[in-house]
Amino acid sequence: MRSAKDVRPRVSVVVPTCGRPELLKQSLSSALNQTYQNIEIIVSDDEWPAGESWRMVHAIAERDPRVRLIRNEGPRGQVSNMNTLLRAARGEWIKPLYDDDVLSPECIEKLVDAASAQEGVAIAACLAQHVCEGKAIRIEARKHRARVERLHADESRLAMYLQDLEIGIPTQVMVHRSCIVRGAMMEHRNNFKSGVDVLWYIRALAHGDLLLVNEALVDRHQGAHKTVTSEMSDEELYREFASIREMLLPMIDPALQPPELPVVQEMLGLIRSARELCLGRWASAIRRAVSVHDPRAWGLFLRWVMRRAFPGRFEVVPRLIVSA
Repeated sequence: MRSAKDVRPRVSVVVPTCGRPELLKQSLSSALNQTYQNIEIIVSDDEWPAGESWRMVHAIAERDPRVRLIRNEGPRGQVSNMNTLLRAARGEWIKPLYDDDVLSPECIEKLVDAASAQEGVAIAACLAQHVCEGKAIRIEARKHRARVERLHADESRLAMYLQDLEIGIPTQVMVHRSCIVRGAMMEHRNNFKSGVDVLWYIRALAHGDLLLVNEALVDRHQGAHKTVTSEMSDEELYREFASIREMLLPMIDPALQPPELPVVQEMLGLIRSARELCLGRWASAIRRAVSVHDPRAWGLFLRWVMRRAFPGRFEVVPRLIVSA
């Protein structure tokens, strides 16, 4: 008779971690308590020498055969640690879970149910609730969105190019194993930090479509602990945003008529000015905004503003409604 660890799971929950045992404990508990049970949970520890996280997960793995503990095989860091997990995963679907995030009990069940009804999906993604210091500060609401929507791979790239789509962090996604087999791994590129997630999505979407499950099934935790973006300056973040657009444009079908790169870069500048305005940086925001003269950039920016105010409305790239 085969043991539970010999049976191939439907979903591999992959958890990269490094030196955050208290956060990891909460994250891992959310994976263990999923209503969907045909899963394996793989934790890759990037801490050296081994610390409390290793001891804690080792004890859990001895009690629960679904849990497997491994070490990062390559250089230390986010990209190598995640790639170690992607190579180790055995499931048809791979579900990242960062060690400072939490899954709702029905997260995997709802993503699997939606994806199973659709052929040719590379990524299934959900919405999130944003939590700071233990308190919910914002929820990505469904509002006018359909319950499940689908975008063709080309249209997904166009939507990402136009800031018409935000897939979210890896904890919000589930990626089909076939994408990994075909080489869609995380990569080091041009000193990217925050943008490595988006680069990974772009690679995965070369092998299938995007499915949006418009329900908040993940808690994204923020607070005193360090994150990749919390240690980046605004200049670094927006430099990455600009570089991603440069990468995306040649990948978009010209028949979709994407705007020229300078127009989109100016739109990003206006989005940055809006965020500076919210932070009270009035002078910088006004200087940045008045430097943009192209009406096309202003048009894309205003649609971005309206889309954020009324989710499901004012999208540039239409979504195919799978389930209302």
